[in-house]
Amino acid sequence: MNILCFAPFSAAWDLHGYIEMGILQSLREKKANIIYVFCDIKSEYCYLYLHEKANCAYCQQRSAVFAADKNMPYIWLSRFAQADDHAVATDFVESLSPEEYPYADYEGKAIGRWVLSTFISFLRENPFNCHKATHVSVYKGMLVFALETALALERLLQQGRYDRVLMFNGRFLPFSILLDMAEARKIPCYLHERGSLPNTLRVVRHDPSSKLHPMTIIPPETLLAVPLTPDQLEKTQSIMLRAETDDTGLNWDRHSPTTKYDDLRAHLNIEKDKRVWAFFVSSDDEMAAFRGYEYPDFPTQLDGLIRIIQIIADFSDVHLVIRMHPNSGAKGTKRVPWADKLTSFLRQRNHHYVTVIAADDQVNTYQLMRLAEFGLVACSSCAAEILHRGKPSMAFHKLITKNEGIFIADSNAAMKRILYRFHEKDISRSEMKECFRKSLRHKYFRFFLSNIPFEVLTQTSPHTVRALFRRVEEIKNIRYPALNKLSDQILSGNEITFDYFENDEQHSCLDSESRWIDTYMDRWFTS
Repeated sequence: MNILCFAPFSAAWDLHGYIEMGILQSLREKKANIIYVFCDIKSEYCYLYLHEKANCAYCQQRSAVFAADKNMPYIWLSRFAQADDHAVATDFVESLSPEEYPYADYEGKAIGRWVLSTFISFLRENPFNCHKATHVSVYKGMLVFALETALALERLLQQGRYDRVLMFNGRFLPFSILLDMAEARKIPCYLHERGSLPNTLRVVRHDPSSKLHPMTIIPPETLLAVPLTPDQLEKTQSIMLRAETDDTGLNWDRHSPTTKYDDLRAHLNIEKDKRVWAFFVSSDDEMAAFRGYEYPDFPTQLDGLIRIIQIIADFSDVHLVIRMHPNSGAKGTKRVPWADKLTSFLRQRNHHYVTVIAADDQVNTYQLMRLAEFGLVACSSCAAEILHRGKPSMAFHKLITKNEGIFIADSNAAMKRILYRFHEKDISRSEMKECFRKSLRHKYFRFFLSNIPFEVLTQTSPHTVRALFRRVEEIKNIRYPALNKLSDQILSGNEITFDYFENDEQHSCLDSESRWIDTYMDRWFTS
């Protein structure tokens, strides 16, 4: 069986590189033929070099050293390129007007669509503005790279027979190109990402019919209907609270300054008689990953936030605090336009009941969660974090569903109805209990059923790892049960199952789950 692994980012993001090496070596031990391909197509702009020109020579050098250090054989993508590919790509892109960039198609190759998500992530700006010189320059450069890469990948697929494809999450250039091309040839594609707990990974067999993010794992309704045991509830809630003390590998902890104020309300100049509500901004990079998930009334995060501000204007006793995401505000000389648009909107209308915490302000996110009465988001994970601290929350993006215990604003009318309910404190204890129950089950699935223990590395941060092997030949399936099981599922073409962690025997029932939740709410949640 021939396994193709395309690995443009492996050396720069060693976490993902080591994930690939472990899986590939496990497959090789089972007599699979591995074709490990690094990228050496020159790119003017690359996601690995945010806000600046790419340094392809340095990246190629790192890739070669990375593979050689672990004795992992590889080939370069340029083996499948032709001398005139760059000229062909450049001439085609030059023939386009900037207005055509997002829809560019070359002989059935949807290069405009392949570029769009990475473009937004690269500049942290959305949408593409064909009248803005920076936008045009970056999009144009990415289109040339996309077409050159697509031509080489097409020849790679034509010149060999591949039974499986393994790669990083399938969204960024150039993974999105191979994902489309492989699936057009009905080659099963397995995508990997870091897990939601330290020392874990996620792997999915991508569903070609799905229009969701390639790495989306939808919890089966049957699993979400199963009550949790007290031990399962305890360890799930513990993880949800642990980021507050910086004792976790979860993502948000590194975004939250450690500074805490004796009186955060006074620091933010909020009157003592005002009720505090908080909006937690999502990064446009995250929003780009889920294009097409927007509700019609909220095509952008800013649209939804402005609507919240307008509704809250009716509540004279409410003060809204907007916590900017580190990637959604000023970073050095870099400006993110929608943050400036929000500032302009607030200034023009003198919204004195709104406070904005800038991206680099030293305000601890969890202290704000404790102060706030309710949490509001587009699709930030903070919606669940504040819920697990006893506060209801609302989201207005399809990434978050009602199965997570969050109030969902899928229209202007629904948003107004929810916010008025929040204002009237029309959320009963029993309703809050069910929200908490749903979130606990959903998070248990995310942490313990959709993650896979990764046995050949140790995470030293959310993004860096220490490999536990010196050479790939040391990886033996007999020593690594999870890796052995994963490689079996890939070879057989199966879906990745949700039973990699040791299963807790279910001695629970709805009554015992309810007793635990009632006890926890009585002790820790405010009335």
